[in-house]
Amino acid sequence: MGFDLQAILSFVASFLSLIVVLTLILVGVRSQPGGKNFTEVLRSLAKTPVGSKVGGVCAGLGKHTAIPTWMWRFVFLTLLFFFGGGFLIYIILWISLPNERAEGENG
Repeated sequence: MGFDLQAILSFVASFLSLIVVLTLILVGVRSQPGGKNFTEVLRSLAKTPVGSKVGGVCAGLGKHTAIPTWMWRFVFLTLLFFFGGGFLIYIILWISLPNERAEGENG
């Protein structure tokens, strides 16, 4: 009964990538003026088509945190190339984040 080292390393890399993304969201919330706390920002996160390149995830994160969109793109690409978990986390956020509502849209 041996362990598959590649599967274990892949799981650890995905977990570390998730921690990096959540930490950056927290840092982005802490440095943002306006007094929103972490849970309020998490509830307000949404994909946005304005300035999006692929799915609107990085543009949405850039809009709702103090970290700019280009830095989110850099983080996800870095996590993709070095750990492999960036792609998985991006896909999960793409599926789970709602689309941003248009101004005046009821919901």
